[in-house]
Amino acid sequence: MRILFCLFLMTGAALADPCTQSPRAFWSEACSDPLTRAVTLEMEALITEVRETPGLHPGTWAALGLRAEVVYGQLDDCLGTNAPAECILPIAARHVAELLEGAYLNGEREGLARGPVDLLCPEFARPFHLTRFDTDPAMIWISPGYALLTQHSAARNVVYGGRGAEGTIDLGITPAGQVVLTGLSARPMPCMIADDSLLR
Repeated sequence: MRILFCLFLMTGAALADPCTQSPRAFWSEACSDPLTRAVTLEMEALITEVRETPGLHPGTWAALGLRAEVVYGQLDDCLGTNAPAECILPIAARHVAELLEGAYLNGEREGLARGPVDLLCPEFARPFHLTRFDTDPAMIWISPGYALLTQHSAARNVVYGGRGAEGTIDLGITPAGQVVLTGLSARPMPCMIADDSLLR
């Protein structure tokens, strides 16, 4: 029954403006903050885009629908917190990164989020997958499993910082263009990326 319900939701007409027309409770809070609104609308657009991908296996289509329902449930749970918009933002951003990292979208797309890039830090076991969001007034990154990184506008160098499941991390970019990761070790960790202009 749950699968049929999710399939019904996925086949429904896309809402023109979820902020005012969606029956889901979390939208009232998601749309109250400009940054959270932008990222959550991007998430909703990607869910719709995936749903309309031609040739998607029916089992995959259903599984993605169930996953979206889990995320919607997490977003609704944010309404019971002291700062709902702050709770909603990383959950929506993580789902955007998850969808972009999957093989469900065909061709180029235009949107707020760019495809993930790998940040290689020799002292760390595996690459950080970073998905960039261009937003006004801030630029943010999501590193799934670690942290939502937001720009620290008062810092001398470009620094993105956030708290994730494994603690606080900071991604810094020096004037010389060196990428440095801190917070997971006792000292800054030099990192490499194929195109450092992606970080600016």
